Amino acid sequence: MSEVRGARSSRRPIFTRIRSVLTSTRFSEEHLVMAAALMATLLVLLYAFGALETKGEVWRATFGGPGFDVGSSVLEKAGGLVVVGRTNSFGAGGYDGWLIATDSKGRELWNRTIGGPGDDEATAIVAARGGGYAIAGGTGSFGAGGSDGWLVRTDPQGREVWNRTFGGPGDDWAYSLQETGDGYVILGETDSFGAGGRDLWLLKADPQGREVWNRTFGGTGDDGGRSIKRTADGFIIAGFTESRGAGGKDLWLLKADSNGSEVWNVTFGGSKDDIGEAVIERAGGGYVVAGGASVPPEGGLGDAWLIITDGQGSPLRGKIFSVGDSGRDLATTVAATADGGYIVGGWSSAGGLYSWLLKTDGAGEKEWDFTIPDSGREEGSSLLVAEDGGYVTCGWTISSGNPDMILAKVKR
Repeated sequence: MSEVRGARSSRRPIFTRIRSVLTSTRFSEEHLVMAAALMATLLVLLYAFGALETKGEVWRATFGGPGFDVGSSVLEKAGGLVVVGRTNSFGAGGYDGWLIATDSKGRELWNRTIGGPGDDEATAIVAARGGGYAIAGGTGSFGAGGSDGWLVRTDPQGREVWNRTFGGPGDDWAYSLQETGDGYVILGETDSFGAGGRDLWLLKADPQGREVWNRTFGGTGDDGGRSIKRTADGFIIAGFTESRGAGGKDLWLLKADSNGSEVWNVTFGGSKDDIGEAVIERAGGGYVVAGGASVPPEGGLGDAWLIITDGQGSPLRGKIFSVGDSGRDLATTVAATADGGYIVGGWSSAGGLYSWLLKTDGAGEKEWDFTIPDSGREEGSSLLVAEDGGYVTCGWTISSGNPDMILAKVKR
């Protein structure tokens, strides 16, 4: 409180001097100059104390053409941002992977497409050792058949250095990517390998993108991975499973060691379909999972779900969130905030289409939320906490009629 009182008292002489100048009966050019200088000083002080700080949506940028264009993952870099996704407005044919660099205000610096005549998509991006970026996704233009998991290395300007495909005769796809110091770990789904149906797929590549090992997890149903984070002793994975759990699809949390071998797995859900879309490690131990919980049709189409667990995946608390009483709400990404809480990104179809940001405290209790109308998001790390404490989100918007990639910054 003493700091606040000091800040307030330090402003009083400025206001007093401005008032005395403006009310002086001997108004002169000297007084005008002094008043202008004092007013400028006041504005600087107000900015310094945050009184004039922009809140809500700080800026918004859209990118695209006549086709369907989507942002899936965003990364902060020195002086700006890099976002990846897919486009069928530009490129070689079908959908292409899309890489756009912007300055800190979302103004485009350059953009690149990667792909071939088939459908290709970039779903995740990380900074690569030695500079540039590593991008994961899926490709229908290259590889062994069907669609294949895809890893692309670029230079700092987004120009391709090499690209690798992983998979078999079926359909294989990558959704999440981590840099490990000695290469990359890729998470996705495969129906080329595994126990049957689709299986959760975990793959390690060396720094040149050459496969070191790959693992599958699942059973006779459809199982898949959506998000992976590196931990001190391996990896934590979120996804879904039809092969285990209570029925339908269940949210699936799986711990693997540094060689990709399973340590433990747990499921969350009921008789309907539930899914884990994102996971992070929790300060002090344990994990935070974001996804969706389905409910019977008469109660709606499903709500966003945030689960906080201990280090063995046992639930400590779970929270259900929604924008409204109707429509579907899904949490697709989560990040830790400096105040010990969490920022959750998702989408809602309650009375329209919304990209949705939700802030919670460390116990998962809602503090505030923010929606961007006529927009949405897909799987991927489509939300980041910027160095200045703001939140950058990407996805798609139909505000102009066509689905365009959207990149926006929000500050509260």
